[in-house]
Amino acid sequence: MYAIDIYSDPNQETLVKIAQELPGTIDRISMVGEIELDDRDDLSENAFAWPEEKMYPIYTKEAALLSSVYLEAADVPEHVKTNCEEACRAFDFGVEIGRLEKTASEESLDPSDYVLPNREKLPIVDAETYATSERLFLDNLDDFSFDEMVVGARQLVKKASDMNIDSNSDLSRIALTGQLNVDKARALSMDRYSETADPSYLSVAESLSGRSYSSIEKIAEWVVDMNDLDDTNGIHSSTLFSAMDPLEKQAAIILGNEEVSFEKIAQIEYSDWLEVMDSEIVDYLYEDETLSLEKVAEIIDDCSNEEYDIIESFIKTQIRN
Repeated sequence: MYAIDIYSDPNQETLVKIAQELPGTIDRISMVGEIELDDRDDLSENAFAWPEEKMYPIYTKEAALLSSVYLEAADVPEHVKTNCEEACRAFDFGVEIGRLEKTASEESLDPSDYVLPNREKLPIVDAETYATSERLFLDNLDDFSFDEMVVGARQLVKKASDMNIDSNSDLSRIALTGQLNVDKARALSMDRYSETADPSYLSVAESLSGRSYSSIEKIAEWVVDMNDLDDTNGIHSSTLFSAMDPLEKQAAIILGNEEVSFEKIAQIEYSDWLEVMDSEIVDYLYEDETLSLEKVAEIIDDCSNEEYDIIESFIKTQIRN
């Protein structure tokens, strides 16, 4: 890798790449916090580990630690690394540059081993790289397209499940696997209209009905419409996820103003559903011999106002008997 430091890496892309390849650098980076750099031209040569080139600042603890991370992957004279190590020790940090073990070579990874498979960005090979990639993904959502945000969140959720580790609760919303809160979605659409005066946002708001959407088809319909309008109006769509309720709330369905747990709905007998639905629909709900929450939510989302009132009354009566 070429000689790159914090001054020549304004978007910190190189720093991210080093952190992915050398997870051991995360401890150093975590100790940096916020860093404020003086203008390079205003500093003397002695403020740098490579004074001849005025690269790798070491005049503060934060600068020295960050420079030590960049030097882990830099092709520079040995005295540059020595200068940086001595500066870190002066700030009471024992750093030995070049001693960290790399993760699996990127050449050995499949696209499915990345949070963003199409770009082969943010690799996941173990729990440590998962934690790093998850943090970098969530911290940099504004740098991704809407599709990348959804795909990345789903990759992270899947990897976490495969590795039996806990994922950040925000990922379920970004992966669109929770429930769309209609009130939040309508308010967000109206906020966009107020911001842009684009009447199409009003149309999207008016198309929403009920309290929540659980079926991916209904959620995707609103998301696609809003994302298209955001693209037209130059708005980044990451805020759309604020209309999603987290995955843990998916075990319930909103009926009227009441949240009904699926555990209670699942106690309704097959034969009782036949009072309000055709046998073909009930068979669909029990297609795998077990009542499907997703399919119940889908039926509720797609029914007319009259049908909704009948189903709402039926469910509430059944669970109270």
